[in-house]
Amino acid sequence: METIVFFPGCMPISIARHQYRAERKLLKKLDIPFIECPEFSCCGGGHLQDADEVKFLALNARNLVYAERHGRLLVTGCSTCYQNLVRTAEALKDETLRSRINRRLNAVGVDDYRGIVEIRHMLNFLASPEIFSLLENLVIHRKEQNIMPFYGCHIKRPSTLLPENPDGNLEKLLTLCGAFIRPMRDPYVCCGFHGQITSPKTSNALTDAILNEAAEQQCETIVTVCPLCAFNIESRSMQNDRPRPKIVPVEEMLLKSMRR
Repeated sequence: METIVFFPGCMPISIARHQYRAERKLLKKLDIPFIECPEFSCCGGGHLQDADEVKFLALNARNLVYAERHGRLLVTGCSTCYQNLVRTAEALKDETLRSRINRRLNAVGVDDYRGIVEIRHMLNFLASPEIFSLLENLVIHRKEQNIMPFYGCHIKRPSTLLPENPDGNLEKLLTLCGAFIRPMRDPYVCCGFHGQITSPKTSNALTDAILNEAAEQQCETIVTVCPLCAFNIESRSMQNDRPRPKIVPVEEMLLKSMRR
């Protein structure tokens, strides 16, 4: 199997270290060779492009250049990183813009961006036929009660930009773990994370709707595919008296269901 370039993103290596540890441990258990570049930086979240599009593209092109040094497949478990890296790769298909960004990169000693790396979300990578067959050999069914799968918005939107269709992939992995799935009405709804600064009232309303639906479904656990969603939902759940579900990344759920 080819070596993948693992892009954790800044949230998992800071606040959501449980997801970071789970991702690395899962890749090792599956005997998937991976490289994590120490030069990787934040992708700019959901805000930098609104302030300075050129700096946003240069920042993400820099990350892609370091990925290009080590492989042809980049995998990330952060939906915002995934979206921003794909957005950059798509924008830099324009040769004039790519030349402009490469001049900026060269000015700080970074090689040209060539556009030779495929970008995949960890969820879709794990659910792909080759990797799923490896999981089937290691995962044993556990009786997990009332689990609600939550994708969040950045893994799929805008659908005209993102190359992968994640529909059903989270449910596929959770079914392998023996989960009793309680489907959401809209598992791709925004969790409100990126609105916390500019519109906290709207952001909280979005997050409350997710938690209220989990309570209605009597869900013990919400399984997520994005550390930003997980952090936002868990933080909000601590601010009121409703029942608090566990917020668990899918990588951690898979590890819990594996043979020791």
